[in-house]
Amino acid sequence: MSTSKTFGQFLSDVRKKSGYASPKDLAVKAGISFTDYTKYEFDEERPPVEALMAISPLLSGTSLAELKERAGFVDLTQEQVPTQIPRSKRLRDLVARIEELSDDQLDELHLYVGFLVVQQEISRIKMM
Repeated sequence: MSTSKTFGQFLSDVRKKSGYASPKDLAVKAGISFTDYTKYEFDEERPPVEALMAISPLLSGTSLAELKERAGFVDLTQEQVPTQIPRSKRLRDLVARIEELSDDQLDELHLYVGFLVVQQEISRIKMM
């Protein structure tokens, strides 16, 4: 598979290789909207991580990490992570626990933190 393919082309190829003849077959099996899924294959929208999490177990030979990378999500490398150690013991303990999470647990945490940020932004806008 050429890396010059768009995400939608890649997704379509992997879907077919995984035995799903139509986009609807995969969308139904993954429990996501057929309309949304076709937008991903036609490169009209970038799928959210939640959709990739639903799709990835159904695609042969394609990991969630690869789907995220091809869809344009950036994972922080060690060089990009702040190296300053948090001063508070409570925060140091929290960071240590986060470092022990699996990739799937980190994805869930990312989604939850994103939700909290959105809720905070909505509250800020309402106060204006």
